[in-house]
Amino acid sequence: MENKPSRSLDAESRYRRLESTRSAYIKRAEQCAGLTIPALFPVNGNAETLQTPYQGLGSRGVKHLTNKLVMALLPPNTPFFQLLLSEEVDAEGTKGEVDKALSMMESTIKKEIESSQLRSRLYEAIRQLMVAGNYLLYFGPEGVKGYRLDKYVLKRDGLGRISECIIKEVITPDDIPTSVRDAVLGPTQINPDPEKELNQYTVIRRAGKRFRVYQEIKGVVVPESRGKYSEDTLPWLPLRMIRVDGEDYGRSYVEEHLGDLVSLEKLSQAIVDGSQAAARVVFLIEQGSILTPDAVKKARNMDILRGKKEDVTTIQLDKFHDFRIASETISQINRELSNAFLLNTSVQRNAERVTAEEIRFMAAELEQAIGGVYTLLALELQLPLVSIIMERLKRKGRLPQIKKGDIEPQVLTGIEALGRSQELEKLRVLQSFMQALSPELVQKYTHVDEFVKRIGAALHLDTNDLVKTTEQIKKAEQQEALSQMLQQVSPDLMKQFQGETI
Repeated sequence: MENKPSRSLDAESRYRRLESTRSAYIKRAEQCAGLTIPALFPVNGNAETLQTPYQGLGSRGVKHLTNKLVMALLPPNTPFFQLLLSEEVDAEGTKGEVDKALSMMESTIKKEIESSQLRSRLYEAIRQLMVAGNYLLYFGPEGVKGYRLDKYVLKRDGLGRISECIIKEVITPDDIPTSVRDAVLGPTQINPDPEKELNQYTVIRRAGKRFRVYQEIKGVVVPESRGKYSEDTLPWLPLRMIRVDGEDYGRSYVEEHLGDLVSLEKLSQAIVDGSQAAARVVFLIEQGSILTPDAVKKARNMDILRGKKEDVTTIQLDKFHDFRIASETISQINRELSNAFLLNTSVQRNAERVTAEEIRFMAAELEQAIGGVYTLLALELQLPLVSIIMERLKRKGRLPQIKKGDIEPQVLTGIEALGRSQELEKLRVLQSFMQALSPELVQKYTHVDEFVKRIGAALHLDTNDLVKTTEQIKKAEQQEALSQMLQQVSPDLMKQFQGETI
């Protein structure tokens, strides 16, 4: 049966209907961007009419908090998640062997995430979330792509889950798939204008526990764009900075401090305008004075003019007290906003290598300071990201074909961030207590090979070919015992044995 393009669905009409709900959030995003980084969300999408703020604190605050969030959400050299074996699964082998296998899987997933250049895209996503409160990430097979709030519309159900999303993209005739080219352009347009712009709509709709996806151009559905995804493999992630129950879109962090930013902007503008007026030098010459305006204007340094000093004065602004009140108010607002954007507190050093303790402390600081925002990003960004990457690696054969539900990814957030390092710390404490009692007890009551496996897993270190296995240790001990025994026999027999073993 031939798969013909269908005109039964009209994504464009649905998109326009949902735009009315989104308009209020776009106006807020434009206002927040205008007080921080205007290029992040230009008014009406026109980057040529950007206005420069009178203060730079908003920009510094957004960049500073963005850097902290990116470092905590995607820490360098350390997985931001932990794979746990489901309680229903009977693991084969010791806990150390299981932890070692899970740690190797975590390293494989982490390498895949790093190779996808997610960090640079995540930085842009967090900046958009800080200012606009919403951003859509798409993890495609060829890379990661992002969509600003004015490029998509969204509907959520009562639980805050995505129920419908439509993405609007501008394409040219050359981008139209051949299967629908005639239906979209018409058979008469053999050589269409290559610069002509068309709107392509990507529709994502929930159907039970799965999502149906397709693309539509001028009411024509692209057959090869149809697809189905489960909840944990959907590559489109609509992110929110702050969740508000009952709203389809999120709120931004800047919006929560918009009042202070507006006040700071107006006061800064008043101070700048007043300073410019005060910096003007205008001379007043007493009427009837022998000094003339031309003489004063043409006078050079060290010139001597005849006249009285009372004959020449300058216009002065008697606004020092008023400017001082404005300046003190600005200082107070600066302190409050600096605290809100964590500009006054930082445990992280400005260095290439950042310790796990610093990242853990920073994650806890973010959790306490920004009221669960970090946790929301962990649930709506980190956890789905791990599920998507795991599924793709299984298809490529780089991860074992594990049944769904056998291994559960757990995002490490807040105080529990970098949880495997806590296991390492517990192992150190146990070892120190046992050594304090007696070093012989450590050797007598501890399975050293299991202990080493757990340490390697906590360090995310591959101990293969690095630490000897129990079988290798036993074989080496047997070889050493045999060598000692042979040293007691005659030299001729020793040479004969060595020649046979070689």
